[in-house]
Amino acid sequence: MRGHTVEKFNAGDIVNLKTMGGRKVQVEFGPYRGPAGRVADTYVVQFMDGTEAGTGIPVTAANLERGPKFKADDAVVVMPLDTPGTVAAGPFKIRAGESRYVIRYESGTHVWASESVLVARTAPETFTMFGQRWEMNATYRDKDCDDWKFTGEYQDGEPLLGMYGDSEGSTLGHVLRDFGPLTKHN
Repeated sequence: MRGHTVEKFNAGDIVNLKTMGGRKVQVEFGPYRGPAGRVADTYVVQFMDGTEAGTGIPVTAANLERGPKFKADDAVVVMPLDTPGTVAAGPFKIRAGESRYVIRYESGTHVWASESVLVARTAPETFTMFGQRWEMNATYRDKDCDDWKFTGEYQDGEPLLGMYGDSEGSTLGHVLRDFGPLTKHN
């Protein structure tokens, strides 16, 4: 087919088998040239569940598809600016099969982002100040019972925190000096 590119898979990839209702299979080997050398994008996949669990079969790339990389409420970082966010919706397929997601930043702003610029945020990001480690995705409560969250912005290398409705933010050092101590409150 003109202009059509065949997706490549690697051994170990967990993918869906289109011809069997989207059953999950693991790629074990490939790509290789299939029967009589006619099909160059053949893979051996192994069923992961059901009565066929552990059974391998040959399939072409056209019969395989990747599942969504992210789902709603997954914590992500939007590259290249390393901006933390949360998946609000998606994936949405657009031209040429590209997946896009709606990402919600801590500020409440939403952006439309390609899957190719998203990275899973698996561990809490931290910042160390005054010998204490601060989790960047946590909420902290001050001495007046006001809640503070990191905005994802920095001023002179120091993270900014904002209270609900605070559009400017204050440095972590300023909040600790004027409103501390802070306790983690999630």
